[in-house]
Amino acid sequence: MRNTRILLISRKFPPSVGGMEIYTKNFVDSLKKSYSVDTILLSKNQLHLFWFFPFALIKSFLLNIFNRYDVIYIADALLSPLGLVLKVCFKPRIFVTVHGLDITFKNWLYQMVVPRCVSRFDKVICVSLNTLAECLKRGVPEKICTFIPNGVNIFEFYSLLSRREIESEIKNKIGIDLSGKKVILTTGRLIKRKGVDWFINNVFKNLPKEYIYLVLGDGPLKLNIQRLIKELNLEERVFVLGRVNQDVLIMLYNYAYVFVMPNQRIKDDPEGFGIVAIEAASSGLPVVANDVDGVNQAVLNGKTGWLVEYNNIKLFLDKIINIGLKREDVRSQAKIFSWDLVIEKYKSLINSN
Repeated sequence: MRNTRILLISRKFPPSVGGMEIYTKNFVDSLKKSYSVDTILLSKNQLHLFWFFPFALIKSFLLNIFNRYDVIYIADALLSPLGLVLKVCFKPRIFVTVHGLDITFKNWLYQMVVPRCVSRFDKVICVSLNTLAECLKRGVPEKICTFIPNGVNIFEFYSLLSRREIESEIKNKIGIDLSGKKVILTTGRLIKRKGVDWFINNVFKNLPKEYIYLVLGDGPLKLNIQRLIKELNLEERVFVLGRVNQDVLIMLYNYAYVFVMPNQRIKDDPEGFGIVAIEAASSGLPVVANDVDGVNQAVLNGKTGWLVEYNNIKLFLDKIINIGLKREDVRSQAKIFSWDLVIEKYKSLINSN
């Protein structure tokens, strides 16, 4: 397999922050264990796309002139026009991973071009069954589509620190006293689809006072969420912490009582999968989530958490209060998402004719 040469092109890569960035980094690292992999990567803000497209086109042409690639891997559907040009010119096998918004983006020109390009590829890997359904709606042939979930490095988010040690560290780092509290945790971009405002206004305000809610992340709804917290007099129980470093994130994953994903249905902006759900579960933290979009592939109902009937406030409250899942069992069940297992599914596609 080492003789198999792969060129991977991605517009989202660390140190930029986000689910696709995490996916691409882990995917590249996993591929390199078995194949010869060259990469063309954008690790800056997406405002840099205007120069990345011509740069990636020129560099990929040069690389293909001097190398024979067995597979060119496009990391998301937005780059599919580039992949189609390379397929026509050099005739390699072209694979693409589709995440969600990259196939549903509501723009008539985008919808005229991107699904048609994706349809010409050899394999289309969808990170959830919901994403696969969105591809089929847009005419992508079912025979080239397959579902492979996102993966997680199963030991990356697990900590050996005691609860008392974490309490001390968190108090020093972010000034919040966690002792005697049941911590509810959310992390992600603060946009409508993530449902943080819905959760605070409909679920959290009805929880007993020993519960506190820590919101990690930034985004356009941050000020609205802070305004809602003030209106509901929850300043002592809900904390919007913005982006935190990896050490703090890992400690909170290992300390929190429950992780919540109150995602909302937003037309043409689905949750493709939800990498944070498998990150949380890999640390042993159970997840309670709205059963919506691709979230139901990231949360194993009754095993790594609970899927709640969409926006059912009573059920959401019940599953949080009566979580009924042990951390060691959650962590054990989350191993199904280990990159060591997930990459084998990709390898079976790459190695097939």
